[in-house]
Amino acid sequence: MKTLSSFCGKLVYSKFVQNFVLACIIINAVQLGLDTSPAWNVAFGHISRIVDTAFIVIFTIEIVLKLVADGPRFFKSGWNVFDFLVVAIALVPGNGAFSALRSLRVLRVARLFSRIPRLKVITESLFKSVPSIGWISLLLAIFFYICSVIATNLFGAAFPDWFGSIGKSMYSLFQIMTLESWSMGIVRPVMEQFPYAWLMFVPFIVIATYTVLNLFIGVMCTAVAESQPKQEVPEDEFGKENMALNRQILEEIRRLREEVDSLKSEIGKTDRRF
Repeated sequence: MKTLSSFCGKLVYSKFVQNFVLACIIINAVQLGLDTSPAWNVAFGHISRIVDTAFIVIFTIEIVLKLVADGPRFFKSGWNVFDFLVVAIALVPGNGAFSALRSLRVLRVARLFSRIPRLKVITESLFKSVPSIGWISLLLAIFFYICSVIATNLFGAAFPDWFGSIGKSMYSLFQIMTLESWSMGIVRPVMEQFPYAWLMFVPFIVIATYTVLNLFIGVMCTAVAESQPKQEVPEDEFGKENMALNRQILEEIRRLREEVDSLKSEIGKTDRRF
């Protein structure tokens, strides 16, 4: 059994097989995109279905080999669990009650996240930063709620479509935060009746758009930096010379110790003679 698992491990984790599976994922992604074209389906739909089935077989074989090679350890990796679920969804029949699952085939493209090292680092960083992002989101939600209550009380009667309720105010403020038609579309019409409305909207944009959202960027940058693998600093010529000199000194010390031990041995023999 160990021989079989060892063989499967060497096979499935070999560079050739990993690169082959990566190529299959990329080609399958292109094929899934082409399947959305009616003209493509009319001309090459039957061929596309055969190719899709071939990819499913390849991905299934890969998962089986990994299961045999890793055993229960396979499910300790979140990426392995994700790959397993994606392949399992692909094996569910795409008709009847499960027809909606057919659209989830595109999740196979997401397997690129675990295959390309750079994408893997960014994705893992995103998951690690979720708790911090959650707290920032809570801070932003509280800020939105406060501003929505103020905007509803101030502008709700004059502009019920934008600020007639808490929900409408939050949506309007979200549009303002994204800077999409915020000035000519919302703020300037409001300022025609409330000239000092800018005293609310300008600080809101500064805090929500430029301050809080930059916190998201800061959290992500920190997480990516912490997830980067530590790389050894390359040795310069001076460092190489020092290492060579240190090795030479250590070698001389070793030889001196051997000579000292030899002299001690000779002295001991002389003492025993007398």
